[in-house]
Formats: sequence, C-alpha cells, structure tokens
Amino acid sequence: MSTASMPLVMPSAGIGKKFRNRIRALGKAKESPMREAAPVSVETLSTLIDYLYQIGAEQTEGIFRISGRSEQIKLLYDSLKDKNGPKFPSVPEADGQHIHTVASALKLYLSRVEPPIFLPDTYDALTSRGTKLDIIPKLEDLRNDINGLPPVHKECLSLLLKFLIFIVSNSQKNKMTVTNCAIVFAPVLIRAKIESYEYIFHLQGHCRIIERLIEHYEFYFGADPSSSSSSASSGSSTFASSSSSSSLLGSMSLDQTTDDTDDASEIVEEDQSEDEELFIPEDTTVSTVPHKWKKKNFHAFQSIICKSCKKMIKTGLLGTTGCVCSECNMPIHRSCKDKLPLGCVPDSGAKKTRTVTVGSTAPDFSYVDNQGNTFSLSKAAQEGKKIVLFFYPKAFTPACTIQNKTIRDAFSLFHYASCEVVGVSSDTVSCHKRFIDKYNLPFRMISDPENRLRELFQVPSDFNGLAPGRVTYVIAPYTMTIASIFSSQLQAREHALSALEIV
Repeated sequence: MSTASMPLVMPSAGIGKKFRNRIRALGKAKESPMREAAPVSVETLSTLIDYLYQIGAEQTEGIFRISGRSEQIKLLYDSLKDKNGPKFPSVPEADGQHIHTVASALKLYLSRVEPPIFLPDTYDALTSRGTKLDIIPKLEDLRNDINGLPPVHKECLSLLLKFLIFIVSNSQKNKMTVTNCAIVFAPVLIRAKIESYEYIFHLQGHCRIIERLIEHYEFYFGADPSSSSSSASSGSSTFASSSSSSSLLGSMSLDQTTDDTDDASEIVEEDQSEDEELFIPEDTTVSTVPHKWKKKNFHAFQSIICKSCKKMIKTGLLGTTGCVCSECNMPIHRSCKDKLPLGCVPDSGAKKTRTVTVGSTAPDFSYVDNQGNTFSLSKAAQEGKKIVLFFYPKAFTPACTIQNKTIRDAFSLFHYASCEVVGVSSDTVSCHKRFIDKYNLPFRMISDPENRLRELFQVPSDFNGLAPGRVTYVIAPYTMTIASIFSSQLQAREHALSALEIV
C-alpha cells in the first residue's frame, strides 16, 4: 500500500438521506459476527508499542497507513498469547514491511480487545459528546468518562495516546497528523455492542474525541505525556510532545472540519494549463509505418495527451476536435499531425479478446500512482488485500467530487476490511494532487491520460460516448477474481455502498 503520505480525513456528516437509509438497511442485514476476543492487557499493548519505539516506527513514512503482510500479521497476533512472548519479524525488510506488520498487529489487537478500551455502555454518550466537543461542559463530561474507565483500560489508553503523540511529533517524516491518527484509531477504541455499517454516521464525532485526547492529553489525564509512567517502556519517556497545549480552555477553537458537501457545486475550477508538465511513459517502440490520421471529437471532461508535443489536449466543457490514428489509436492535436508522420504500431486487438465480467480474473497491471510509487494489482492481491478499483470521469466535477468524498467518508470501513482503494481518472498527476489536497482523500490515485486502464478493464462510455464511464470493481485477494462490478454515471454515492456490500 503506497498511500503513505496521502492525508486521511474526518468523515463528513453531509451524507444524503437516501444513502443513510441504504446503509442503515445494510447494517441491520449484515451485523458483524462474533470475533475471537482478546483480553485487555497493559503488558501486551506495552510490548507492541515498545517494539515500535525500538525499530524507529516514528521515522517510517506511512506508519499505521500501510498494511503489513496478512500472513505475518496473523502469525504475530496469534503469538501474543504464547507464554514465550510474541514472534516479531526476525529480519528487517528494506521496504519497512516488518515495521508495518507490527503496526498492523497493534491495530488488530485493539480491534479484538473485548470489552473495547471505551466500554460499549458509553458508546451513545461518547457519540453525543463528539458532536459538541468545543462546549466546556462536554469537555468536562469526557474527562469524567475517562476517569470512570477501569484502571487497566485507562492505563492502556494513556499508553497508546503517549505513543500517538510521539508519532504526531514526527509527522514531517511519517505523514501522520493528529487527524490521521484519530481516523485510524477511533474505530477500534470506540465500538458499539453490535457493530453495523450505521457506525459511519458516528465516526466523525468519534474522530473528534480521539483528536482532542491527543492534542490535550494533560487536560484529560493530568500529566505531561512526555513523563514516564509505571507501565510505559523506558523508550516511551524519551520524547517530548510538540502538540500538547499549555491551556486547553484558552486555546480551544471551533472544529476545523466542516461539511464540504456543498463544494461539489463547483465545476472544473482547477483546469490544467496546456503547458503543464506531465509524466509521459517513454515509448521505446520504433516503427517506420505511417500514421493514418482521422478527425476525432474528444468529449468533455476527458484529459488526453498529445503524443507529438506531449501537452494536454484541452477539452473544456464542450469538448474539442483533434486527430487520432485509425491504426494505433494515437491521439494528437490537429496542428501536430504533420510533425509525427511515422511511428505507427497497429493495434492487433489481442488485448481486447478477454471479457472483463463478474467471476473472471481481473487483468493485472502496474502503474505509478500520484505519490510516485508503483502499484501492482497482483502484488496487492497476493498480500491478501481486497482491491476496490473505481474509475471516474473528471476531478472537481460535481458527481465525481461526491463519489470521491463518499468513498473517503467510508474509508475507515474499507481500511479495516483490508481493502486497497484505488481511484483512476484521465486527470494529470498534478490535478490529482490538488484534488486530494482540497478534499483530503486518503486513497491512492492513478493518472490514466491515455485511457489504457479503461481499455484494459473495458470501462464503457456513457451518454453515447459523451462522457467516460463511472465504474467500480471489487477484486478478491489472491485469485484476483472480480467479485462485483457497479456501473452508474448518475448514482455517484452508490459506488461506495455497492463496494461495502461485498467487502
């Protein structure tokens, strides 16, 4: 998983009524089954955290964001019960997978702890407090809740928060901000007696609670997080928090997270410059076959790169006219067709013989994502991850913004279902970066300006070819079997729900 430096986001409350009802219905039908419970243990939690201190987890980019290998995580988790102690990875790996394995085992342990750190009986009260944490009585109530925890639970919470403060103090390196940590750990620390998909409506308030605990540790626990405690390791007392506040009540401000649902009304406000620098994979094919150019109408919201001048063919809102080779499907500006007379490599059509349907094997691919990391579908599947691959037409357009924000709001559910979420559009890498920064999208994005991935997965166009298709694929781990295909241009919110029904 290479979403290391992408920002996580606090889920938005602006989910449509219809979508809420669908999730509630789904939640009632698919309540989580009973899982093997783990006992609450300061010793176990301290052992995992101590090891992460020792191996420099705070310097690891993507800590708690990148998943370790499924088999190694399970092996380490199962060994936590052994009398001889846990079996940590014996050999450090160059890509840091041994660190991510231990971090993932820590999250798995907290998700299996029964009862959870915050007792289920307090779930409704915490959900209510999370909505108005800037009101002084609510802050006092939350402190009373923490003081009312069983001693072991309170000690575990304190130990974990100290470690998260240490992680946040090194966020320049590991990219884990306070909000990122809150989104990762809120679902495992605050859990209801019966888990269902309706939890997504409460997630925002829960994240705000964990945020406040990290930011204002002293107020809630009455001690400096950098001071040592009887249960903390010797390593946990060596750091100083850069995020503690000298005065909670004086520094408290309104929550910075706002419901940005209405932002979807803007249309392509971030248009690319025609001179924008683009990453173009080198074409090593040498051919002396002449191209057979023909006029081509490129539809709106499509990002196409001219293979001659390497610049964007701007389509705008009404589309534009360019040229394409009838033999090799190479797109160019009309003004460039005389500059590229030779080099045609006719498309044999062999790659189109496979039909991509539910039950078939997904075509493998390796692409560079918006962070410059190579994502391989087969590698992710072999690591035991389910893949949610969704294609959307154009960043910053209303429906695409809604679709991405809905998947963002459900990201914690995908994350804990061991899903790799990948978005694909024809936008440039720099456009993806602006899109991610504006809406805090936590998943990876792949730029597909030449629509090669769309062709590989046979994504159909909509509205008689006027717009690229909006399709979501759910791909099974290991076998790479396509478990679900959901295609809808207008039901942008339904893409997240259709994937959640499968994973």
